[in-house]
Amino acid sequence: MLKRGQVTIFIIVGILVLAITMLSLYVASRLTTEELPSQQISTDFISSFVQSCLEKSVTDSIYKVSAAGGYYHPPQEELLGLDIQGEYFQLPYYFKDAQSELPELSVIESEIAAAAEDKLLECVAGFESFEKQGYIVTAGKPDLKVVLSRQTIATADFPITIKKGEEETTLTKFTITIPFNFVKKYDAVKEYLQTQETTAGYFLGGDLSAKAAEQNALFTFAQVNSSEIAAELRYDEPLKKEPLIYRFGLQFDWETSSEEMILTREAAVEISAFPEWQITETGIHTLQLNAEGEGLTFEIEPDSLPIDPQTGTITLDTTLFPNDEYLYYVKASDEFENQAMAPLLINVNANDGDLPIILPIERQTAKAGEEFRYTVSTLDADNVIFTSQTYLFQIDEQSGEIVFTPSNENKGLHSIRVDAKNEKGGTWQRWELEVQ
Repeated sequence: MLKRGQVTIFIIVGILVLAITMLSLYVASRLTTEELPSQQISTDFISSFVQSCLEKSVTDSIYKVSAAGGYYHPPQEELLGLDIQGEYFQLPYYFKDAQSELPELSVIESEIAAAAEDKLLECVAGFESFEKQGYIVTAGKPDLKVVLSRQTIATADFPITIKKGEEETTLTKFTITIPFNFVKKYDAVKEYLQTQETTAGYFLGGDLSAKAAEQNALFTFAQVNSSEIAAELRYDEPLKKEPLIYRFGLQFDWETSSEEMILTREAAVEISAFPEWQITETGIHTLQLNAEGEGLTFEIEPDSLPIDPQTGTITLDTTLFPNDEYLYYVKASDEFENQAMAPLLINVNANDGDLPIILPIERQTAKAGEEFRYTVSTLDADNVIFTSQTYLFQIDEQSGEIVFTPSNENKGLHSIRVDAKNEKGGTWQRWELEVQ
């Protein structure tokens, strides 16, 4: 028989168990009937995608605008027409009527921003890849601001609304910094033009060449007609494989022969012209540079490619350089510290028989607003992956099929590279696509 104290303890324990049970049921009821806090959509990957597109768009626009004399939409006044390897340019006159016509830096900033706005929309492509993952992405029109200083800073007001299920969030502002100093190049041209104004009857080609040499740039010019000159400055920039080109027009009112009015300095060092270096076989290859000057020594930038500093012999081993396109600059210096530089383009596309062989691709034509289709083929189509880095389209990795509809903004001649890879490595082919 239980004693009175034991009965009391059992009663108290029972009350406690009942209370805990009731509390647990109450909490569970609240959790199931009350609305749970919503989970915010993670937008980091979309933000990173836009940042990447913004950087690419601004970089491409810098190159495009520089090559056109600082303009995306050229001014309405008279322009200098220039055809370069089948591509037509309209260049503004930086010198005309015996005075400088250099556009303000703010104008070039606005032109780069305008070009980048269009390219950014092309790059994000309506966020179609994210919609396939269940996101609904709505974007407004981007508004870009570009500041050219010691570095290039771009800010984009780009309202983006992202929905998935019942959740929604927004992104609005994106900022990037690109390690590119356009102001230094701009100031050099400005200083040259100030000097040119003092001697308006002569083209001071030597002075412009000297300004270019101070920045390790290459200067060339073409006399378009009896009184007009197209000037070109070529800079080696790490932003892209190809050099950055800055072009502009010059107009002179010469009363005598134009050949007598072009003042250039005699080059103390001169590198003989050489074509692109095409390497189509595996193994070790050499290229001999030839230059004129006294006590010459040779260098190459970047220095990842071996060069004999005394003879100028360049050596390339295909086991160390995979199939790709490479850009180097060779430099010859004499004993008086005079220098000359020249670009060296190397196309390595060697095949020992184990790599895919892309069938020749002839020049293709597409029309804006109409669907374009083409299939890249290889001799051995097994286990081949196709890729292309162009912003125009995406190639099907398995079949090599290209399907896209070009827009009016895509009109022009495009150089397209397609790569084909298997487990052994890859080869590539570059071809031309004209959008009419």
